[in-house]
Amino acid sequence: MNEFYLNSIFTEEFKGFLNKLINNISESIKVSDKEASLAILELFKHGWYISLDSNPSMVVELGRELLRGDLEKVNDFLTLYYEEQLNELENRIITHNKNRIDLIKEAFDNHRCQRYYSSITLFITQIDGLCYDVYKKFYFKNNRDLQKAKTKIYKPEVEAFIKYNNKFKIPDFEIPLNEINVINDHSINVSNYSVKLNRHEIIHGMDYQYGTKINSLKIISLLNYINFALHYN
Repeated sequence: MNEFYLNSIFTEEFKGFLNKLINNISESIKVSDKEASLAILELFKHGWYISLDSNPSMVVELGRELLRGDLEKVNDFLTLYYEEQLNELENRIITHNKNRIDLIKEAFDNHRCQRYYSSITLFITQIDGLCYDVYKKFYFKNNRDLQKAKTKIYKPEVEAFIKYNNKFKIPDFEIPLNEINVINDHSINVSNYSVKLNRHEIIHGMDYQYGTKINSLKIISLLNYINFALHYN
């Protein structure tokens, strides 16, 4: 992440914070595949979806913070991180999904106006919509063929198509496609997770406390992840 890029999208306060973090990372850690995988998995468990263009060292450091039990610090950082990038994320998603421009703009406007119940609900519908436009398959629908197998594997229906057409240079970023999480698990299993953000409960009106800024940003992170995965090359 170069200086020009930082200057173009971040405030002075956040640039200083991010530069300090990245400098400390570069001096003190060496990223291993195993540690990157663990970090992505930890962030995933807490509802954050890391895009394939993310700095691997930053991801590892955030994963380390989670393993040290500092969830609040990670949430604060990623809240600021995604807030600072809202315009860029919105434009990136619209670029690849021009037929959904009104839906995407309204969802982001709802978030900016703190209408989080509306933003989350609309963003969730677009996650499946983006997948359907490209492969006529869904993220929030399990692969029935895998479920019928003896091992009863649960993966998003769109997973096989994304992985076949996009050969990721960093396989660890496939974790959200390979692992079931609270967002796409059955509602009866929500109590097993530390984060209570479940698509089924939201869409079917079972959850009436999900409308928070951090939850909206987490869903934005998932929408950005899916958009990037669909169009990665």
